[in-house]
Amino acid sequence: MGGFTPSFTYDSRDSMFTPLRGTFVEALLGVFSPALGGDDEFQRLQVTAIQYVPLYEIARKYGIHMGLDLAFAPENTAVYVQVGSAWARP
Repeated sequence: MGGFTPSFTYDSRDSMFTPLRGTFVEALLGVFSPALGGDDEFQRLQVTAIQYVPLYEIARKYGIHMGLDLAFAPENTAVYVQVGSAWARP
């Protein structure tokens, strides 16, 4: 092991699995040292911050047609977001 990693997490998402609104922030600070049983001395900081905004409400408010398309392949995944009349129903 040789270290410890305390963390701070703030989560105001409305759903853990399918959030539509809210904020998720996580910060981790890893401290590693021979004094803690490791071979090397170093520190590691990792910060993740995500703000969820429901795009469909913004699109509806301004009358924008939009859609999402996912394409999966053995080596790559593509995400396409289409804004405009191409997604509109006739």
